[in-house]
Amino acid sequence: MKRGSNSDDSTPKRRKASQACTVCRKSKTRCELPDAIVSNEKLRCHRCKILNVECSFESSNIIHLSGSTSTVVAANTSVSQPQDTQPKPVQPAPTPTTYTLPSPYEVPRQYPHSINCAKDLIVEDLLPCPFVPWGNMFIPGGFDWTAAPVLSIHELSTNTWLNGRVKKVRPNVRDERLADIISSSQITRLLDIFDTQYLPWLCQVRIPRTDLLDLVCCTIASRHLDPLTQEMLTPRMLMLTEHTLQRRMATEAPSLEFIQALIILAFWTPIANDDGADSYARIKAAIEQSKLLGLDKAPEQVLQLRRLCLESSEDFARAVERSRMCSIISTVEAVQNLGTGKDLVTKRSLQHYKAIELSALSNALERERDLRLSLVGQLMDLADAGRKIVLEGPHTIEPFYEQVQSLLVRMDFLYTPLAPLHVVSTYDSFNFHMLVLQHHGCRLLTTHHALRELRVVLQGHKNQTWIRAKYHGTFIVSLLGRDSIKTAQSMLMIFLTHRNEKQLVACPDSLFNLVAFATTFLIVSNFSMQQMNCAPLGAACDKLISMTVEVLSMLASGPDHVLAKYAHVISRLISVWDRRQESANLQKGSSETNGEQQEALARNAIDATDCPSTDTPETAGTTDSEATTSAPPEDAPMTFDAPSHEEWMEGNGSGSTQPDIFMDPSFWASFMDNMSTTNVDWTATNGSMF
Repeated sequence: MKRGSNSDDSTPKRRKASQACTVCRKSKTRCELPDAIVSNEKLRCHRCKILNVECSFESSNIIHLSGSTSTVVAANTSVSQPQDTQPKPVQPAPTPTTYTLPSPYEVPRQYPHSINCAKDLIVEDLLPCPFVPWGNMFIPGGFDWTAAPVLSIHELSTNTWLNGRVKKVRPNVRDERLADIISSSQITRLLDIFDTQYLPWLCQVRIPRTDLLDLVCCTIASRHLDPLTQEMLTPRMLMLTEHTLQRRMATEAPSLEFIQALIILAFWTPIANDDGADSYARIKAAIEQSKLLGLDKAPEQVLQLRRLCLESSEDFARAVERSRMCSIISTVEAVQNLGTGKDLVTKRSLQHYKAIELSALSNALERERDLRLSLVGQLMDLADAGRKIVLEGPHTIEPFYEQVQSLLVRMDFLYTPLAPLHVVSTYDSFNFHMLVLQHHGCRLLTTHHALRELRVVLQGHKNQTWIRAKYHGTFIVSLLGRDSIKTAQSMLMIFLTHRNEKQLVACPDSLFNLVAFATTFLIVSNFSMQQMNCAPLGAACDKLISMTVEVLSMLASGPDHVLAKYAHVISRLISVWDRRQESANLQKGSSETNGEQQEALARNAIDATDCPSTDTPETAGTTDSEATTSAPPEDAPMTFDAPSHEEWMEGNGSGSTQPDIFMDPSFWASFMDNMSTTNVDWTATNGSMF
């Protein structure tokens, strides 16, 4: 089919010369504009933005930003409408060309605000508003962070940091090679640190020793330098990395070395990066380079050579290495896009898993890392499948819940062989344990997505609240909510189990994204449970959250590090929760005092009179509860109708109407008072959280 055969005649076409910038045309690579175009910034394509080079779009008068209605704005406007409302068509701007969002990276469904409005997001926007648990939804000026939770928290932390930081001056020293910045002994030390602490996360045994890869690895491992040396040298190393990437991209053909460098920089954001590097753009660039090299065909080549019994040939070894790199690219893309609502460009097929033959776990290092690469790939496939489960309408609740449960069961099946690996592993015990955390993170994202689907579709249906949705008489929200809270707490427990600072600080950014999401989820759950008149998660959970902030602050290599940003945002959420608790305690104390006074007045009134009370005609023949209850008017606004305590207990499968001792705050208060032998202060923070 010819290009443009289905295009509208009224839409002006971009001239062929302007379809790509000058740099991309020179290197014959794909040229794409960024998803979010900000009017006060220079317009550059993804590739030029990554390399920090001048783009011909900056001086182009073909694409206009000011005062024009682009299709980017149209896309963002359409998703801000409720599901049952059709957005008004937006006419294209009378400019020579229009830019549409690439289909793999469209704005997530039901996202009231596009991500280029996240600069206006504040911490309080993550919290529920009155009578609406789990945050805003379709509220003008609101921000539904639940649509892309990991991306929203990441953008919030970055923007909070950008608003309060002092912009650093880029070094004016123009270095030509890594040896101009650090000594040979420092280079050797940083490369050893990278091979020991960082390389296992890429599931590779070794990477080639080249000037480009040595520079990239030392730039990432420079966070292990002392603070003074890091502040002086890391910005220079990052600038040299950017210039080297720019030169290689413009003058050399795609190579595995260049793809490896992009993957490393996408997996770990350099701490000296002042403008917040776009790891998603780097992954897209690596994918484009891999397609030019034909890496997507490598798994099929491996299987063909294996059928010909040529496993001992050099071609087979080279094909296996290329196939492994193809799987790494696909896995890194999926891990980086967890919780962002973005569709994946690469897809893993059965050939990817068959290309690298896996057998029982042995002592071979390569075998362990190939096994973990396969497990991570399967886990990412399940997480992506969970994100695509959609509740079509109130009439499809049962099949929707059955799909969610079926996917959670498949995750449990994967968890069974995965769980003991960190104990039996010979080499990468820590990485296998963090894989369990990633498994819990994918499960939490799946249940969180299911809860949001229920909220979006069912809220207000037949004048009912979404939390009353049932499956065979059991409250779905109760089951999914308990599962989510248990999973989030398990993630924090795994994260806090390891106190090896060198191992934790080398974890990829995606893992800390999941930890920040789990912590935020627990804090928001406290607010929502308070609105439903349920007991909060308890002092032990609060302690988990505060300990997480302490560890994140301890691991941060500086104020520019993503861990410091997450610790700051979570600390602000904790402060809001503490203020809410203090206010609730004051109101509770005031209401108890008023109740005692009213009870005393009532006793005095009864003692003062002996005559029996008489029933009026309206209240005769009714019970006390019926006499004091009146039906609300039909036009009254719908209030938050939470299930009763007995109904919540049905969600546990117990069917008991007895009070749940684990939801009773008085039990835990007495329990803590009686711990005289340990005398543990669960509310202490063991140091400053900030």
